[in-house]
Amino acid sequence: MFQRLSGFFKKAPVPIIKVTPELLLKRETLCNDLQQIYETQLNLFANALPPDTVKNVPLIEHYTSLADEYKRHLSEIKNGNYISKEFTEELFVDLINKQLDYTVSELEIINSKIQHSDLKNLDEAYDKDIDRFFTDYHKNRISKSYLLKTYLYPDPLLTSQNSRLLLDEAIKTTSKMLSLNDYPIPKFNIMNSHSEVPSAYCISAHVVHIMFELFKNATIPSMVRNQPIQIGIYSDVNNPDLVVFEIKDNGGGMPNSMLKKIWQFHYTTSNDNDRDVIHGFGMGLPLCKVFAEFNYGSIKLVNIEDHGVTVYLKLPTHATNPEKPSEPALDLYE
Repeated sequence: MFQRLSGFFKKAPVPIIKVTPELLLKRETLCNDLQQIYETQLNLFANALPPDTVKNVPLIEHYTSLADEYKRHLSEIKNGNYISKEFTEELFVDLINKQLDYTVSELEIINSKIQHSDLKNLDEAYDKDIDRFFTDYHKNRISKSYLLKTYLYPDPLLTSQNSRLLLDEAIKTTSKMLSLNDYPIPKFNIMNSHSEVPSAYCISAHVVHIMFELFKNATIPSMVRNQPIQIGIYSDVNNPDLVVFEIKDNGGGMPNSMLKKIWQFHYTTSNDNDRDVIHGFGMGLPLCKVFAEFNYGSIKLVNIEDHGVTVYLKLPTHATNPEKPSEPALDLYE
């Protein structure tokens, strides 16, 4: 009986998207942009650092080992007949989704290979050229993700956001993630909770990620001293076109000797046994900086030993480029 009845509940046919000249132009633009990113990234892997540095720092090899997959994706984009009406939009979207899935998984692939000895080795070798390599790689990776999502999603990603709602979403996300991973949940004190605050022109997912990282870092120091994480939102006194998110932990601060280290990619004080989905790979603050700059913003940390850490996240209140209001800082770094 069930088998006979189940025939009545077949899925409705998926509507076929008509391939118009406008859609072909949109595909062509995406393919050209992706080709540029893949070629830039491959050039970074091959030429950004001396061969001896790559050879002697295994963690960098974890990054450059992605080159074969980048070459495959580049070949797909260059050699596919995508700028043709005969290539259906459904097949093209499937291709883009697969490339996006890989982009999302890149960090997971890299982190799965990292040993504690790799982190120690990198820390000893770290210099401005290595820092530039990591920064450029992540800027290019985020640019690729942005382009793919912009094609797939009908609504713009870079928009004017209610700053207070952004903050509420970040607090909710942080509390959920900490709870799911058996971490304590801190108290939050929003200092100007009833006043009107300026908007933020940004990609909301990026800003929520930044705040999650900042809240996560502030959790243990603030709870040790039984202090709430204090948050303020206000206009920058020197530039009214910027909104400031001020996050203070009053958790005792850190040794000033650590201040330079915390902006290093893959710097961590955790060992292999402490590593989990919440922390342990040393990517938090460096990636926050990349995300902030991608949204035309900045991030600054002020440390006062024996008192606490205050972080200032600044974002534009409106489009920085009125002619292209939906374009983030899509610079490619070679």
